[in-house]
Amino acid sequence: NEDGSLVLYNANGEHTASATCQETELFGLCWQSPSKLLTASSAVLVWDRRAGLSAPARKLEPVLEAAAHLAPQLHCVSAHPQHQHLVAAGASDGALYLWDDRLLRAPAVCLPASGRERAHGADVWGLQLCDANNYGDLLSCSSDGTLQAWPLPRILVDNAQGVPSREQRTLVQLHMPINSLDYSADLGMLIAASDAEMLTCIDMR
Repeated sequence: NEDGSLVLYNANGEHTASATCQETELFGLCWQSPSKLLTASSAVLVWDRRAGLSAPARKLEPVLEAAAHLAPQLHCVSAHPQHQHLVAAGASDGALYLWDDRLLRAPAVCLPASGRERAHGADVWGLQLCDANNYGDLLSCSSDGTLQAWPLPRILVDNAQGVPSREQRTLVQLHMPINSLDYSADLGMLIAASDAEMLTCIDMR
């Protein structure tokens, strides 16, 4: 919620748990596993239901030790469906951040690693880590009107230094913001919604 509170309900609409964190607002969330929940604000907070919701179990920061008011605001967060330790978030400054949740106090990997300063030219509103397809491992959309596909840096995939095996690709370029996306691994289809009042569908097979 915009007051920084986290409230969980079951499928019947019954309240099951709640927590209040130190963040003033929570912008995005997703399940990392059946017991772990990720929320996006000035950092990615990892909540473990098994330990209760009195405090987050982990904090993944885009910039280590940065004051909350100076850190980029994270609008969206995603965990990889197969490799749940891989976490990505999209920020208000157009950057994409990635973490390996197994590494304590590890700095975030920021895309792109070279070339442009930011992955997008404006706020990133949606992103999704996905199984390997013909386009990329990370999909993102932004107020800059682009829908992009990114390979994961090898340092995250196999802990080896090196350049990504594939190049970043711009899949869609619109004149209005793209606000959300969803990729179905079962169908091999990507769908995105934009301020142009249209749905864009892409066959990723």
